[in-house]
Amino acid sequence: MADDRRLRFSRAGSAAIQKEFEKAISPIAEAFKSAQNTVDGLHEWWDGETADAFVSKFAETKQKVNDELNKWLESNIALMKKIEEIKFSNEAANAQRIRSM
Repeated sequence: MADDRRLRFSRAGSAAIQKEFEKAISPIAEAFKSAQNTVDGLHEWWDGETADAFVSKFAETKQKVNDELNKWLESNIALMKKIEEIKFSNEAANAQRIRSM
């Protein structure tokens, strides 16, 4: 007997997981903001080219991580939307096939 759970799909569930993906990014963004504030204040106790190099490298790395997180978020949301689209278009097509029998 087939497992009925594999046949179900909920638009509300899909929307909820997309929101969870977005919420997962929020604490990371807050952590970066806090770290940025710390780095912005380091010139109070550290001067010179090494400090400037550190600040520059921090900003570069932060941007790369931010870009990757945004790609992750966009990719997962797009995937979930595509799965939803496929699921419901197949459902409609199958219903039409049944109606035409």
